[in-house]
Amino acid sequence: MTSSLSISSIEEKYLNQVSGLLPHFSRQLNAYRFQCPYCQLSSKNHRGRTVTPSGCKGFFYSNGNALNFKCHRCGTGKQFHNFLEDHFPSVFLEYVAERDGLGLTGKGTNAPTLSNAAQRVSGRVTAAFAGELVESGSGIEKTDCKAAGDSAATSQNQVISGPIQPAITKLPRLTPQQQAGCSARLAHKVKQHQKLRQRDPAAPYLQD
Repeated sequence: MTSSLSISSIEEKYLNQVSGLLPHFSRQLNAYRFQCPYCQLSSKNHRGRTVTPSGCKGFFYSNGNALNFKCHRCGTGKQFHNFLEDHFPSVFLEYVAERDGLGLTGKGTNAPTLSNAAQRVSGRVTAAFAGELVESGSGIEKTDCKAAGDSAATSQNQVISGPIQPAITKLPRLTPQQQAGCSARLAHKVKQHQKLRQRDPAAPYLQD
């Protein structure tokens, strides 16, 4: 009974923390209503009209001792921690850390352990960095840099998630000009990645 009350009160606490960032957030009789962040991404609806509180289709409702998200427009359903992870990763880590300290995470609960949560958030940061590499460059050099970026992302994931069998792709030999151009771009992106790691919200929770 204590665990049930603890989980419910913790989720209410963190929902209140992010409620100001959810458009048209309001408390209903047995639920919380707001603009769905999965399908109602604009302040306008599909007819070009401004979304009103009554037109918001995202809801948090109680399911046993926990809160669940449900959109009655796109049908998306999420547990509370998944919703936080998708939209508020820093708050997600704070939430899991508090529950982890109370022994309310892991198997048999509705939340991951703190170490797993940190790995998941950090994995998203790594994926974002790999996406930046793909977007840089053009033509042949873009393809070559993407391959190098994939290799760098794989190496980073090995540090975070454990050994991963690398995919081996045979690439054509680069000209000296292509090598110089790709190296310069990668050096620039590595510096950006180092800065990104410094502001990674999962960094305080990851063990070296």
